[in-house]
Amino acid sequence: MAIEKEALNKLIVLRERKKFTNPEWKQRGLNPSDPAIIEAMTRLTNVCLDELLADVRSDAPEEQMKGTLIKGLERFNATYYDTEEKEFIGDEFYKIGQVVGINMGESLNYWMYGEM
Repeated sequence: MAIEKEALNKLIVLRERKKFTNPEWKQRGLNPSDPAIIEAMTRLTNVCLDELLADVRSDAPEEQMKGTLIKGLERFNATYYDTEEKEFIGDEFYKIGQVVGINMGESLNYWMYGEM
């Protein structure tokens, strides 16, 4: 799946920016989570972004990139995070999916709520 250079650049920006910052928590009307939890959320998101960037650079098919996103999401133990943290993680993965043209909605719902 050919990804435009603009999308690649957006992924690089997402990878390099600070994630789950205190102002972002406040913007959601929430108190920031424990720094150790935020660090884990950031690290796992960045690992997924690194893998996705490798997929994009190798012109991987859409199914492979979707698999990379799902694998990245599944690295988060959903029972370890509270609802607000899971929603924040979900929002990040939704944004990442949109950059590469992949709808993560169903996968995110399954990760957050289980089989319905």
